[in-house]
Amino acid sequence: MPRLLTLFFALLLGQAAAQQPRFFQHFQEREGLSSKRVQCLLRDRQGFLWVGTEYGLNRFDGYSFRHYLPEAGPSDRSISSEIIHDLQQDSAGFIWIATSKGLNRYDPVSGRFAVWQNTGRADGSIPNSLVWNTLCDSNDRLWLCCDNRDLACFDTRRGSFQTFPWKAFAALAVPEKAATSYKSILRLSRKSPHELWLHTNLGLFWFDTQTQLFGFAGQTPAPEYLVDGQVWSIGPRGLLLPGPATGASLATGANVPHGPLQTILQEPGGVVWLGGAEGLWRYDPQQQHFRFSPTRAGSPAPDHNTVLRVLDSRVDGRRYVLDTALQEIQVFRPDGTAAGRVAVPGEGKLALLEEDRHGQLWTGRGKRLYRLDRRKLRLVPFPVPPQWFDPATPAAFVALAEDAQGRYWFGLNGAGVLIWDPSGEKWQKPGEAEGFIAQNTSALLADPARKTMWVGTEDYGLFRFDEGQQQCTLYRFEEDQQGCSLGAYMVNGLCRDGLGNIWVATDPGGLSRFEYAAPADCPFRTFSTQQGLPSNKVFRLATDRQGNVWAGTAKGLAWIDAQTLRLRAFDHHSGLPLELPDMGLSASPTGEMLLGAAQGLVAFWPERVLAEEPPARILITSFSIFDREKIDSLNINFLQEINLASRDNFFAIGFSSTQFLQPEKNRFQYRLSGFDADWVTANESRRAAYTNVPPGRYWFELRTGREGRWDTVGYRLAVYVRPAFWQTLWFKFLLLAGAAGLGVGAYRFRIGQIRKEEGLKSEFAQHLAKVEMSALRAQMNPHFVFNCLSSINRFILVNETDQASMYLTKFSRLIRLILDNSRSETITLAKEIEALRLYIEMEVMRFSGRFSYEIDVEASVQAEHLEVPPLLIQPFVENAIWHGLMHRKEGGHLRIAVAREGGFLHLQVEDNGIGRQQAAELKSRETLTHRSHGMQVTAERVQIINQLYDARASVDIEDLPQGTRVHLRLSL
Repeated sequence: MPRLLTLFFALLLGQAAAQQPRFFQHFQEREGLSSKRVQCLLRDRQGFLWVGTEYGLNRFDGYSFRHYLPEAGPSDRSISSEIIHDLQQDSAGFIWIATSKGLNRYDPVSGRFAVWQNTGRADGSIPNSLVWNTLCDSNDRLWLCCDNRDLACFDTRRGSFQTFPWKAFAALAVPEKAATSYKSILRLSRKSPHELWLHTNLGLFWFDTQTQLFGFAGQTPAPEYLVDGQVWSIGPRGLLLPGPATGASLATGANVPHGPLQTILQEPGGVVWLGGAEGLWRYDPQQQHFRFSPTRAGSPAPDHNTVLRVLDSRVDGRRYVLDTALQEIQVFRPDGTAAGRVAVPGEGKLALLEEDRHGQLWTGRGKRLYRLDRRKLRLVPFPVPPQWFDPATPAAFVALAEDAQGRYWFGLNGAGVLIWDPSGEKWQKPGEAEGFIAQNTSALLADPARKTMWVGTEDYGLFRFDEGQQQCTLYRFEEDQQGCSLGAYMVNGLCRDGLGNIWVATDPGGLSRFEYAAPADCPFRTFSTQQGLPSNKVFRLATDRQGNVWAGTAKGLAWIDAQTLRLRAFDHHSGLPLELPDMGLSASPTGEMLLGAAQGLVAFWPERVLAEEPPARILITSFSIFDREKIDSLNINFLQEINLASRDNFFAIGFSSTQFLQPEKNRFQYRLSGFDADWVTANESRRAAYTNVPPGRYWFELRTGREGRWDTVGYRLAVYVRPAFWQTLWFKFLLLAGAAGLGVGAYRFRIGQIRKEEGLKSEFAQHLAKVEMSALRAQMNPHFVFNCLSSINRFILVNETDQASMYLTKFSRLIRLILDNSRSETITLAKEIEALRLYIEMEVMRFSGRFSYEIDVEASVQAEHLEVPPLLIQPFVENAIWHGLMHRKEGGHLRIAVAREGGFLHLQVEDNGIGRQQAAELKSRETLTHRSHGMQVTAERVQIINQLYDARASVDIEDLPQGTRVHLRLSL
């Protein structure tokens, strides 16, 4: 029985290797085709793909299809028929279209059509309007297959048709079919530089274009094409590939071509297009690098992956596959043949398959641990003391790693971590004493060089165990440090890149990288979908032979260059068979990457999958002015410069790329030099729109890139926006001459206005200074009110109602004086002293009599007649109280003296407070400081008074042994 099983697996894997499933991209009406019945294909020299269908001609730019159908209007603007049979492009760039209603020629430069149809007269017109096929030779002659007619040739230079008597030759070559009324050449192909194959309904013929002789070769074989080293053939059954037994079998794989196939197009880079009754298919060799290999027979694959671990042994070269559905380990020899299966007994989860440094294979199911006897392919139980498990809690071995001391760390989902020390044959379990508090371990990673063990968990985050200190450090997701902390608390996988950095797969926090040399407060850098990761749910990690990182996510694979941190993504559009690569991901000793799948595995070589495509050419798909596409203008792809009228400076350019492989990954940047300061990244519309572009010459530049890599500038177009007549030099010269004439006339008028303007300026300056004085007074009044209301509020809060009433009475008198005084630029010195006295009395009440005051006005000073600016002295008094006297507990005294001094009025404000230096020190230590703006405002007022009235006013501050004295002088 084991031998029969081995033979069965060998046959299964041999058939899989003979015909690997292919990946195709499929297009139908839902993708934009005018009809799913595709009959012919052409990739023109610009890079557009032309698709002829039973209902219309289509031009594909990698993103969308543009349709060409018969339309009413000028004949040179429309194709003659919607039924397209064949497409050819000649050396001049013209596209020849065989239709059911004539031969069409499309000029890509002008966008115009020319049509040749049969007139029914002997005037040298095309033999039949129903044209099946065409072929261009090196002499610019177009060979035609017209329905039920002889071989025809169209001289494209002269515009004349010529026929050659194939029907007469066919009657002689195939006499048994001579009476057949319908004799038609259906398709042409090249036999040699001067010979043609004629595929007809009577068989295969050939024609020598030099001798003009026909030959008969027998029955027409099915067309065959060499693709990727295999012979492909198409026909009524679909796509046939060589098979091991039958010789040819239908292709298998994703979106494989089905139904009758009619046409095939092979591009120089290896891309193949196929068309038939069920649509258009694209085959790209770059999408075939992911190879699926079945590991077992049975029913169709389940809707979830079953291969949890894939391990290529370094000891015996065998491949060991852990299948969770069958609860077994499948073993394959290096040549791919099956070597046997090993069932894993027990209950619970099967998740462990690891090879240690000594070449021992470990596995486990639930709470049971085994080592594999490679020779006998049987499991040997490895005893684990039951006291390390909670009988009521399920647990399962999921990971294994060896630390720098040679100890074995086993990660368990449901039981934390167990450590086996072979030297003493002892078990131990890290716990709270070591700083490890998790139960659901998911991954282990040893870093022996740093004597560090990394433990990923599903319930707490990531633990870093220092073997020297025997302590754990916990790294978790921090909401307030998302850019520097672990991506999420759930960890699914760990790996170390070629530079020594630790990578962590989190869910749903993306991929986090830990760098040992990073600052302690920011050890992680996280990659998410914003950086190009397919999904933030990351399941598996592995490092390839180059030291770069591969990650399996919920939406495909991701590759990260460990050095440049460039990221590339791969999904089913890339040929990846798995929609959800959430199972085993590992690197074999040969460098091949292995990925667990459903009933099998996917293998690929990183260097092939990562091979860069050559730089793509840029296609210009549209040119619009004021959102109206210019159909009748020259095709912009063929222009070196575009010339626009001044009114056409609102234009837009649509673009695409010849890179049709996963076009959603293409990125475009553009700029209009002289208008754009830098490159502009295009959005999904792939359209550069410009509005109100000034007249001038510009360069419109385009470049494309993919997955973080930008190509050089791939397209340049000179754009010239002509100026309007009023923007031309001659018009500006006329305007200048006219302006000069007007200037001469206005010169005399201006001279007469200068003196008047000088007078107005002087008047305006005085008025401006008065306005500034009013503004400064307006600043002082709110300052007064704020200080007074603060004092009243204090009395009310401490419930001193009598004091509050008295204070409020004085405050109301003070407010009335302020309102009355603020209406005038100056007031009498008596009113200024009265307001000052009220303010000081209110401050004495607020400070509970901690200082006294006196106001001494010299008898020679006539206070009732002298005019001073309002509220000029008050800020100095306030400053003396708040910053000098306020800090004395008692004995404070404030003295205000007013006297004549020569031609000046001398005002002194003197206090015996703590002085300016000590006040500044106290202020620097205060957390909440009183910010007085009165001194600053008063200083500004003094400056304006000097400018406005030339008053020679000055302010001097004198530091006394105890206190401060301010001298304010105003000219009388």
